[in-house]
Amino acid sequence: MDMPRGEVLARTEELGLAASVQSPDYQAWLSGRGPAAFHGRAALAAPLGATTSDDPLERGARYARLTFPHADLPTALADYLAALTASGFGRRPVG
Repeated sequence: MDMPRGEVLARTEELGLAASVQSPDYQAWLSGRGPAAFHGRAALAAPLGATTSDDPLERGARYARLTFPHADLPTALADYLAALTASGFGRRPVG
């Protein structure tokens, strides 16, 4: 997402997105200046070895900025999306 830092979390929550990657986090990862990081469901952080931000601009009711210190961004996103799918996210009731 390319929007002001204070708006990313609110927009991710509002839309109920699986995750969102901020442009600065993506650029930092590409250049090797930062770890893999994105906004996702806070409850999935610990099981995946990620940390969550304590910054109020980066932590909401369900989502937080997740940082994966030992994974690259594609691997972190793939592992996160697999865990999110296993948690039942996005399933619609049948019938």
